[in-house]
Formats: sequence, structure tokens, C-alpha cells
Amino acid sequence: MIKEMSMQIFARVLMLLVGSLIGNFLHKKHFHYLPESGVFIILGCIFGAIMLAARGQSAASSMKFDPDFLTLCLLPPIIFYSGYCMPSISNFVYNGREILVLAGVGTIMSTLIVGYGLYWCRFVGNHSLYMGITIWECLAFAALISAVDPVATLATFSSLMVDPDLEVLVFGEALLNDAVAIVLYKSFAKFAKYGGPSEYFGWGDMAAKFFSLVFGSIGVGLICGAFQALVFKFVFFKHTEVLEAVVFLTLAYTSFLIAEWFHFSGIISSLLHGMMAATFTKNNMSESGHTRAFILTNMLASFSDMMIFIMTGIIPSALQLLKGPFLSFCSRFLSPS
Repeated sequence: MIKEMSMQIFARVLMLLVGSLIGNFLHKKHFHYLPESGVFIILGCIFGAIMLAARGQSAASSMKFDPDFLTLCLLPPIIFYSGYCMPSISNFVYNGREILVLAGVGTIMSTLIVGYGLYWCRFVGNHSLYMGITIWECLAFAALISAVDPVATLATFSSLMVDPDLEVLVFGEALLNDAVAIVLYKSFAKFAKYGGPSEYFGWGDMAAKFFSLVFGSIGVGLICGAFQALVFKFVFFKHTEVLEAVVFLTLAYTSFLIAEWFHFSGIISSLLHGMMAATFTKNNMSESGHTRAFILTNMLASFSDMMIFIMTGIIPSALQLLKGPFLSFCSRFLSPS
């Protein structure tokens, strides 16, 4: 068991190394048609295909996507770094109205269009497999896929130095639509359970849930950000600069976990916490401590990005695309004689 796990970890470390070298080469050659995310997805697909060819379908269970690991381990560093190292917080605030319209109205429109489109498609053709599906189930699925994560797009924007307003609009909408999508999905799922709005859960409960999630997430972010700023204001780290960075990262992780504990949006809380840390906490840190904190947050966010795309390439659903000649070719060399 330990031997197998060590080889799995070694393979992922090797993919991180190879993908980083390929990404650096593409940056040097100014090749923007294949972003770093695409490189890591391809490497993950290749690794998964080799594993399937060597071990068969039994390898699929060990390569399944772990949503808890993604949500609680890989996502928090990315979100906090996005707020902490935001190029222009004032630009984010200045475009706040447009971001809210895109994240709120845009997500609702996307959910309604996709949901009613799926509901209408059940009448297409002569099949009866999905005739029993309800409109609430279609809307719940539509809300689930309406939350977007344009990591590759933002990475391309950064390398191409696009208009800052465009970048902050895409970035802000992708983060804030999380709260809208969560409320829509959970509400429509309850409607599907009870056959529509009922005395157990109605439209008023849906609105109350939305406002509690939004303001609860904002409150957690503000409280954690203020607490972190006060800690660095009154605690002296001059002779323990390494511990200063450790305390910074530990406190930075709290907002996401607390928000998820109360079923709020950890993304909104962590983003707001990062923005407050950049505004207030950074001024109370030593110069070397701030440098370490910046490097560590950047490194952890980059590492999480790479791991997410590797995991995306490894999942069995993506591997179905590689079951053709490539798997046959690999099996000739990896299968026991």
C-alpha cells in the first residue's frame, strides 16, 4: 500500500516538474495558444491512460476526483491569493456594480435558459427516458453548472496584459457568482424534493437563504481579516520572521473553513479576507515577513492550480477519450506477457 501510494505521489510530482518546464518553455517562446492549464490537463490524461492500460479498470477507483480535497485544500490558497495580490483593489470596487450585475443577473439568466432548455429537450425525439424529469430538477442542474472558474482565461489575460477592467470583470464575476449558484442549486433541489414551492420551503425561504449566505460570508471575511490585522499589530515578530509567515498563512486559512462550517460561501469570505490582509495586515508586517508571505501564498496558489488541472486530466470521465488506439498501444508494452 505504501509502495503504491509513494509511486502515485512520485508520478504527480514528476508531472508538476515536467508541466512547469513545458509551461516555462511556452512562455519563453510567447506561445499563448496552449496555456499552462492545458499542459497539466494533457499530462494528467496521459498518466491516467497509462495507468488504465497497465492496471485495467481497477485503476479507475484510485484515480477518482476528490471534491473534498479540492474544496478544503486546493481552493482556499487560490482564492486568498486572488484577494491578497489583486493588482488594484480600487479597480475591483469601482467596477463593483457591473460585477454584481454579471454575477447575479447573469447567473440567474444562465440558470433559467439552461434549465428550461433541458426541460424542453425532453420532448425532442421518440424516447421516453427523461419524460419523468421535472422543471425543478432541470433548474437545479442548470444552477450547478452556472458557477464558472475561468482560471485558464485569467492566466492568459495576465500573460497578454489585457485591459485591467476586462480582467477584473471576469475575475469578480467568477468569484461572486458562487454565492448565487449555491443558493439557486440548494433552493431548486428542495423544490424538486417537495414538488415545488411549499410550506416547507418557499420563495421567501429562498430569498432569506440568499441574504444570509451573502451577508454571512461577508461577515466572516471581515471578522477574520480584522482579527489578523490586530494580531500583527500587537504581536512582535522581529526575531521570529519565519513564524511571522507561518502565523500569516494559518490565519489566512481560517476564513474559508469558518465560512464552510456555517454553510456560507468560503470563496467570498476568503476573497474579502485577502483584500483586507493586503490593505491592513501588510502594513503591520516586517519587510522580510511580507516578502515571505507573498512568495508562499503565490507558490501555494500556483501549486493548487497545477494539482487541480492534473486531477481534471486524471479523472476517469476524461480518460474515456483516450480508450482508443493510445490505450491499445500502451497495453502492448505494459501488460504482462
